[in-house]
Amino acid sequence: MDIKSKGKGLLFRSPDPRAIKYGALFREFLVDWNKGFDLRDFLRFKVEDQGTSASCVSQSISKYAEVFDKFETGEAPDLSARDMYSRIYEPGGGAYVHRGMSLWVNRGIPMEGLVPSYEGYRPPSEEFMRQRSESPSVESNAFVRRIGAYAALSNNIDEYAHAIENSKGIVFGVAGTNEGWQTVFPRPPKEGEEVWYHLLFGAGFKKIDGKKHIIALNSWGENWGDKGFCYVSEDYFSGSQIFGGQTATDIQNLPESIKMLDLVKLQNSQDQWIVSAGFRYRIPDIETKNWYRDGLKIILDEPRIVTQDEFDKFQDGGSIPSWLLDLKLKNLYNDMKDAYEQNSD
Repeated sequence: MDIKSKGKGLLFRSPDPRAIKYGALFREFLVDWNKGFDLRDFLRFKVEDQGTSASCVSQSISKYAEVFDKFETGEAPDLSARDMYSRIYEPGGGAYVHRGMSLWVNRGIPMEGLVPSYEGYRPPSEEFMRQRSESPSVESNAFVRRIGAYAALSNNIDEYAHAIENSKGIVFGVAGTNEGWQTVFPRPPKEGEEVWYHLLFGAGFKKIDGKKHIIALNSWGENWGDKGFCYVSEDYFSGSQIFGGQTATDIQNLPESIKMLDLVKLQNSQDQWIVSAGFRYRIPDIETKNWYRDGLKIILDEPRIVTQDEFDKFQDGGSIPSWLLDLKLKNLYNDMKDAYEQNSD
């Protein structure tokens, strides 16, 4: 396959310090690399082909949403990549992963049959993927497929594997080259090669020849790689060659074996802190604590009282983003957006 003609389209963005961090939700990452985990053992994948369009962000996230629905409801819908891309693409083509994940949270993703992502049976062009549908039926269909929140991943292959197994998937970005992505085992870019950025859906993990690998689904059709899949090794996890990892955080019925968050309270203080991996994160308000419990379904025990000496042993990670402030900002944005649209009419 000539992958020069295949679209990519992920736009690079530095980590957002305001983002919920997946690593702050768990005490440790328990991963059995020898056993491995593969979502293909649980469901059959429809492998997409984005054609020449730069729609990899919406292709990967809509695929994640399909898997998410399967585990949440028992149904495996075919969801529209075009609907998402038509709302998040940048003028020069491509999209940012956080915008796609935010759309999944705030609006949802409708069925493919309502907003087709193929031109007949042909992989789509960039122009076609930018065509937006404003049908009320599309809006209502998308609304029922929202998630509560998403979290950012650090460039740690164990964290990626943990999120794949416990959140039933991730999406993550790679810096790649046409030369390095010719086989089922892609390699990082070499000096002098033209680099592009691309988003993939993380569907599993395993050890191959003693090295850790993430099993990833691409959006270049079944004729590429291992019927559309590839195996990204631990060698790729350095610098900015892997970036932008995101995972959904409100999967129901998390396994009981997961060690959840440690909640502490300093003596003679009302402030409560979440402790994870040697860092402390202040909970800014009761609404945020309740959102972690009810929205993210994170189990929080009663706070453990600690002394000042024990408290000072934890590194200060700052405050968790306030759910209450975030809600107010979203409401303000929506009010301003509605007023602008009314004035535009």
